[in-house]
Amino acid sequence: MASYSILITSAPSTSDSAYQATEFCRELIQTNHTVDQIFFYQDGVYHANCLMTSPSDERNSYQAWTKLAEDFAVPLIVCATAAIRRGILSKQEAASLDESSYNLKAPFTDTGLGEFFTLLHQSDNLVQF
Repeated sequence: MASYSILITSAPSTSDSAYQATEFCRELIQTNHTVDQIFFYQDGVYHANCLMTSPSDERNSYQAWTKLAEDFAVPLIVCATAAIRRGILSKQEAASLDESSYNLKAPFTDTGLGEFFTLLHQSDNLVQF
């Protein structure tokens, strides 16, 4: 079986790619492949905003990613630099900026591109959404 790294670069509001990506990951795992990481980069970091809401007739990408991580223990990794530039702050980043509020919470974690590339070298495939 093959291992995959998934790269999310599109914003949740621009397409239905989050739904397609989560379904793709579920299908991989259910057919005995592995998902080594899901890395959110560029506008893809908006998926990690825990304060993001959707109208009742639309899918909520934050909830979809959270459910995927809960169901299959898939690491959801956010590029820290891209997130900070877009106002997505972890508790640690908020504290370093003397802010009390933050909107990046578990199961999402933030790190640098180095982590992405390290895990990428362990994967057989990279798929971008």
